[in-house]
Formats: sequence, C-alpha cells, structure tokens
Amino acid sequence: MFLSKFETRRRVRAFDAIVAKTDRALRHPEVVAMLGDTATQLADLNRTVFLPDLQHGELVVPKSQFDTPHVALFPAKRSQLTNVALGKLVNKISTQQVLHWKVEGAMHATPYGISKTYDEILDYYDSEDSEESASLPGQEGTAQPSAAKHIRTRLGITQHSLETPGPGRFTSSRPVICIWDELAKTSAWGASTAVHEEVHAFDAINFAPLLGDDFGLAAGEFRAYHVDGVVERVYGGAKELSEVEAFRREHADPMRPFHPTQAMVDMMRAEVRI
Repeated sequence: MFLSKFETRRRVRAFDAIVAKTDRALRHPEVVAMLGDTATQLADLNRTVFLPDLQHGELVVPKSQFDTPHVALFPAKRSQLTNVALGKLVNKISTQQVLHWKVEGAMHATPYGISKTYDEILDYYDSEDSEESASLPGQEGTAQPSAAKHIRTRLGITQHSLETPGPGRFTSSRPVICIWDELAKTSAWGASTAVHEEVHAFDAINFAPLLGDDFGLAAGEFRAYHVDGVVERVYGGAKELSEVEAFRREHADPMRPFHPTQAMVDMMRAEVRI
C-alpha cells in the first residue's frame, strides 16, 4: 500500500524539520567549538540525507538518489521502530545501496584508536555467524552471510549489515536512519537524536568492518552520546551530563576518550545499549 498524499506531505514536513533543526544545531558556534571536525563531518552528512520512498511497507531508494553516497533518513512512527517492524521496513533498501571495502594490511578507526587486520575482523564475524545465524531483525531463520548490526537509541535507530564476499573484502549496506517522527515537533531533542544517529551513520560509512563487535559498538555509542549531549547542553539548555557521558568521563583514558575500557563495554552490555 502506498502512502496517501496527506501522509506523504506529513513525512516530508517531518523530514525537512528534523534536517533543518539538526543543521542549525551543528552550526551553533559553541557546538562547533566543542566538537571541532566532528561537527563539520556531521553537518556535511546531514545536508545530504534524503527521504526514502515507502512502497508496500518497505523503504526504497528514489531514482534521484541512485548511485549517490547519501544516507536515507526516515521519520518513522514509534511502532515502526520495533525489531520486527524495522526488519520489514529496511529489508529492500538495505540491498539497494552497498559499500565495498578492500582491506590490505590493517584498517583504522581514528576517532576510536581502533585498528584491526582483515583476519582479526573476520574472526569476529565468523563467530557471530555461528551464534546468530546472521539474520536481520524480523527475518529470524533466514540465513545471511554475515552478522547484521543495529544500533538502537531511545527514539531512533541506524541499521546496516556487513558481508564477506571474498578474501580481504567486505560489503556493507549503506546505513538507514529511522527517527520517531514526533521529534520533528521539538528542537533540541529532535536535533540531539538526529546527530546521535548520524554519528552511527558516519561510522558505518567509514569504519563498518571495524565496529561490529561489542568493543566497537560500545565505542560508537559513547561517542554518539557525547555528541548528542553537547547538542542538548548547548542548543537545548540541558544542565547535567547524561549517565552515559558521565560514566565515560570517569572511566575513559583522556588521551583516547572514545576507546572503551572493559568497564565501559560492560556498562553498555548491562544497559542493553549494544
């Protein structure tokens, strides 16, 4: 079933509002001063996100976005952010936009101080395949060549999957960001959730093979919470650090602020954030 004209207009308005509020937040002088290059990178990503089409309950890439490096951002109903509903929602679009990786020597994720060889990356995904059957949420029992990773926040989700088509090579579906559409009506809250998810999208585009294990997922979550916390405090007037950001500051090495310690990984597991 296709969206009605009214529903389509509502989605477009929500998309435009989320993108505009996020752009304003990322251009705020204090946010730029505190985040530096990260603010610039996320602003660049945010300016090129696109609204995917919804056909028969599945997101699809519009013709205007074929063969582009851009990221889909979909304002979703809260019910669409459950695992089963999300599996159907992103099933088709995840096959339409594919990233290719060739690993020679080691890969590096500079913001996290993480480096791994191809064999080290592959060891993790081989173990995940045997444990999880590498199925997408909502597709349990359907064999996939690799583990699918979905990074959940309280009001949004960014999803991509990783496969190993040959020696030294990975392919990754381009990330899809889904955000609760009601956040379009807010300012700081909507912007902070969007930048949180855009951190995950940026990581998926640049470092996907490196960040699939709990260590990498925890690293990405701590950086995303740091970035969205800056936006909430500067743009929204929040007075206190989030629990996650306070924990990171207590336990992280100041020289490698997003390189997780074991305590940081354990905290993310206990909070079911990874």
